[in-house]
Amino acid sequence: MNLQIYGHPFSSYCQKVLIALYENATPFQFRHIRWDDALCVAEFERLWPLKRMPVLVAGAAGVVLRRCRRSRR
Repeated sequence: MNLQIYGHPFSSYCQKVLIALYENATPFQFRHIRWDDALCVAEFERLWPLKRMPVLVAGAAGVVLRRCRRSRR
């Protein structure tokens, strides 16, 4: 399965995902989001309009897994 991670290396949320992938030796491609590059931001916004990181795109079908928060009650 071809995994792509969209994120920024300084983001703690992205770092957590990267640590898990490196520990399990999971092959993936890291897509660095450069906020000063309009094409890069447009591609990221197409995947996740709220522009929150990280975004994991899995497989050729383009299944997009986004970060979500659990509600605490």
